[in-house]
Amino acid sequence: MGFQQQLRRNSLNPTLGAASPTSFYDGRLDYSAWTTNLDLRRAFQTSIPLDASAGAEYRRETYAIEPGEVASYVDGGSPILDGPNKGKPL
Repeated sequence: MGFQQQLRRNSLNPTLGAASPTSFYDGRLDYSAWTTNLDLRRAFQTSIPLDASAGAEYRRETYAIEPGEVASYVDGGSPILDGPNKGKPL
């Protein structure tokens, strides 16, 4: 039942250039896990010690990603401003 939702502050999407917001909702992550098991053991009295055991386990996990506002992931197409990749898209 994990749940994480955050408003990112003091961040930006560099592909939006100067138009990038500095705070935006970046989405939601949801994770849950449920496990149950059964273990059985029995000792038998024979001429040699004998133990029998069996077990079973069931596990269920779910994971979901909900996108945030568009500004948190969109490719704005703003080119790199300097360095060896100047002019290329981010």
